Formats: sequence, C-alpha cells, structure tokens
Amino acid sequence: MLKQRAKERGIAVDVFSRGIVVEDHVSPQLKANLHADGIDTNAEPPTQLAPADWAASDILVNFNPLPASVKHHDVRDWTDVPSVNDDYKNARKIMDKRIDALLTEIANGK
Repeated sequence: MLKQRAKERGIAVDVFSRGIVVEDHVSPQLKANLHADGIDTNAEPPTQLAPADWAASDILVNFNPLPASVKHHDVRDWTDVPSVNDDYKNARKIMDKRIDALLTEIANGK
C-alpha cells in the first residue's frame, strides 16, 4: 500500500517487507482483499528481518512487537492496527491514514 501511494504522489521511496517469524499467514480472504486493492501477494517472498535490513532503513514500521535486539533510530509502532486477516476494512482505514501522514512527512523532508 505504501509503495502504491508513494508512486501516486510522486514520492521516491524504497519499501520492503520483512517478517519476525516468516510464515505464510495470508488467508484466502486477505489474499482476495489485497488482490482487489491491486496488491500482488506473490510479488515479494516472505523474508526474515535481519540486522542489515534495519541498518539500511531510514524508517522502520512494525506491526508486531520487535525483538529486543532490533535497535533503530526511527521506529513507527503500528502494533495497534487490527489484524488484516481478521478485520481488513478497519485495518485498511487506519493504515491509509498513517500511510498518508508518513508520506507527507517524507515529502516534507521529515
């Protein structure tokens, strides 16, 4: 969603997703919802979060609690977002607002 919205707004960002515990947790319903929103769940394979990932990141957004070993200067805690598997509509509404705010912040040079 962040990649799409950044592209629409003409904001150059590199966005990647990593997991703390790598597993396929995309339910059939979530896959359908994401597909309807133009998101290809197969575009990026599940990948474990590694120190090189957070070291290369300007901003780290987490949807699950981070291990204590993860140290980063700019963590955005989004752990209060409802599960996209259980409540896609409300999760999407919250993420849309936060993504727009984050992109505005990035566009304004943080």
